[in-house]
Amino acid sequence: MHGVANIALLWWQEVFDKPDTSRAGWEGPVLAMASRKAKELGITFESGALELLVQMAGDDTRQMENELEKIDLFLGERRRAGLKTVQNMVSMSRAGVLWDLGNAIGKRDLPRALELLSTLMYQGQNAIGLLLAAIVPRVRSLLLIKDLGSRHKINKFNYAGFCSSLESLPSTATSHLPRKKDGTGFNAYPMFLAIPETGNFSLEELHAGFKACLAANSKLVTSSLDPKLVLERLLVGLLARQSR
Repeated sequence: MHGVANIALLWWQEVFDKPDTSRAGWEGPVLAMASRKAKELGITFESGALELLVQMAGDDTRQMENELEKIDLFLGERRRAGLKTVQNMVSMSRAGVLWDLGNAIGKRDLPRALELLSTLMYQGQNAIGLLLAAIVPRVRSLLLIKDLGSRHKINKFNYAGFCSSLESLPSTATSHLPRKKDGTGFNAYPMFLAIPETGNFSLEELHAGFKACLAANSKLVTSSLDPKLVLERLLVGLLARQSR
């Protein structure tokens, strides 16, 4: 088991109060529900669009149904929804704002990440929930795909090709990757979303960042430090570019 898998195993052993949306594979059941609802409405989605909808709407099934009904009305006689349709139509629910925070991390946009953190904390969001539902998943996806890309050739240009390239790799290269809860395949979409962002970080930075997430979780659980300050320091450490 190589370094990334070791770190991931350590994380799962130490994590506390983990919300559903931070568990690897949480998207599977939601995606299945969304797929059934879309079929009932007669909507088809371009490759990756339904997965993006799940990422933005989160695990609230009522929210998901509302978003699908909005897309249904918007499409009219056109029954095919693409990525831009999802991006433009889905409300910025809690899950959407968390997704936006993850995007700011991936883009290495520290001011935006701090702004979103302040907004979420002001709204009363739990610091551990924010860490485990927004920060850790994006850092983990960045680390996994950066490490995988440094070791193996993978298709980075479209979602279907990316999934196929993962399936073609030997099990020794993919045993530590997150899988769907039903075990039918990899939980690939979060990693696919991270592909364009991996160039913003070195592999060493992502290793250090993942360890910093574990340390921040421990501080939030076991210390009396201001939770907002803990997360702000974590974001600065993750996203501030070091002068050379």
